[in-house]
Amino acid sequence: MGLFAGKERASMSKPILHEILLLSDSPALPAEIGAWLAQSAFAEARCTVAADCAQGRCALLQQSFDLCIVDAPLPDALGLEFIREFLGRRFEQAILFAEEKWCPQLLDRSIAAGICLLPKPFTRLTLLGAMSVAQAAFSATHSLRRENTELLRRMDALRSIDRAKCLLMQYLGMTEAQAHRYIEKQAMNLRVSKKVIAEHILKTYDN
Repeated sequence: MGLFAGKERASMSKPILHEILLLSDSPALPAEIGAWLAQSAFAEARCTVAADCAQGRCALLQQSFDLCIVDAPLPDALGLEFIREFLGRRFEQAILFAEEKWCPQLLDRSIAAGICLLPKPFTRLTLLGAMSVAQAAFSATHSLRRENTELLRRMDALRSIDRAKCLLMQYLGMTEAQAHRYIEKQAMNLRVSKKVIAEHILKTYDN
């Protein structure tokens, strides 16, 4: 198992796909892909190389990856099941290389699993095109996750604020409008979020 990094370019923005796991028992392919990446938009990506699925699993125990590239077949397995096992858990996107004669048999399973299937031999442009698609999907997935996380955070804050208003109405006899204004004013005066004020109220009255 080895690691290589693409050439740094100060003028380029940092790529989204930072960490790549490449499974291949070919002695030449990792160096070839490394040279291609060094002259592309993925020049700053780090690529960890594993010769088979066993080494790939060892690499996944140490870290997660943004993209997994499998040069099928591998010495200990085809590689498709390895991708299906870990896709979405230990890496986000996957590309599978296979000889053209095997692609018809692998196509349906690859599509169902969300794997980009490329016939061998492939060119630099074909690989970089597939990686660009993977990067776009990676970016979209993370944007959705960020939006979902923010939505959950806001919903949690609203629940705390609503509960705090109920307690102010119950224990201090405020109206809902007064309770809302109280929380809003306290947050403004103390320069904290309304959720912080709400949580303080909950600790005070919610026994």
